[in-house]
Amino acid sequence: QPLRVASEFESDTLKSVIYYTLKGGRFDGELKFSVVRCDENDDDTEPRVMITVTLLVPNKGRSLKTKTGAKMLSLLAESIVVSSITEAKQILSRELQSTIYRGRARERSAEKRHIAFENTKKMEEMAAERRRRWQRKNPGTSGYRPSGHMMRGPGGGPSRSF
Repeated sequence: QPLRVASEFESDTLKSVIYYTLKGGRFDGELKFSVVRCDENDDDTEPRVMITVTLLVPNKGRSLKTKTGAKMLSLLAESIVVSSITEAKQILSRELQSTIYRGRARERSAEKRHIAFENTKKMEEMAAERRRRWQRKNPGTSGYRPSGHMMRGPGGGPSRSF
């Protein structure tokens, strides 16, 4: 059955789409799909959704048999319910995975910072220990710190030019 969108409406609690039939189809009329969020003021209960599928056939239009129309509408409503549940599960799964990923990334970065801090601390301790040992082995040179000025020439550059 070829259908075309007649109108769409969306608000905070309602989404509605109306399709109408085109020439060459099995029947004449409009299909209206509505999804309404039934929010109750209780924070303890989960929000509920009401899905409505309506078939409108004009008086002088080609109509479906009642049994066929009822079956078609129930199958369409069931399909919308399954699709909505699947999409909601996917959204929740993505949010959960995002939360887990952010938590793991936070833990990894904290661990890396901790390891970097420990390595820096060890290197500083090794440098201090090396300095102490050098000063113990060379008792008269504790105040001597080479500045590098001896290696420079009179112009401030290297002492040798090639």
